[in-house]
Amino acid sequence: MFPEITKKHFWGFIALSLIMLMAGCDLYKSDVTEIGGVDKTVCQQFSDSVFAELQTQVSTAYDEDWRDSEVSAFAGQLIDSLLEDSIFIEKDYELAYQLTLASAEDTSYVVIKTASSGTIVFTTDIIILHLYDSAGKEYKLNDNEMPLETISGCVQADENNVNQPLIKMRELYSTSAGNILLQLIKAEQTKRTVFKISVQ
Repeated sequence: MFPEITKKHFWGFIALSLIMLMAGCDLYKSDVTEIGGVDKTVCQQFSDSVFAELQTQVSTAYDEDWRDSEVSAFAGQLIDSLLEDSIFIEKDYELAYQLTLASAEDTSYVVIKTASSGTIVFTTDIIILHLYDSAGKEYKLNDNEMPLETISGCVQADENNVNQPLIKMRELYSTSAGNILLQLIKAEQTKRTVFKISVQ
């Protein structure tokens, strides 16, 4: 009798092991995620050696009186001036922009040209961003959480040959179609004045 029980237990253990293994495989497959969509597109743009160069501009370059004014007071005029000087980023552009911050002040501007609503701003450095419409109303930040698959799936080796996340910021805003004033403010975490940016 003892050998028969052992045999049943043995085959039962094998069957249970196979079920757990198969269930584990299905669970693993369902949990595995890869970088995709716009995040993958932006990662490829940031990794590419070809990009569009652009320098931001300070508001006082157009009007000294704007130095102590609220953005809402001059947003529309500044948008027009920046567009006239071709200081703009096109949403969904095929290349990333290498952005050089104006060094005269901590706050500078560029325009985002978009024909669709909703805007995601990606950068390779940490910086404070504010988006305004032409009437000076600030757009709401909806989400700034970085997906785990984007952190792990878009990396670049640093000077010590250690892989680091390439996309440092990913901010989603509720915006309308049209021209958007993008205000950039240097923060304590801002490591450089030249970095890449993409708007999707």
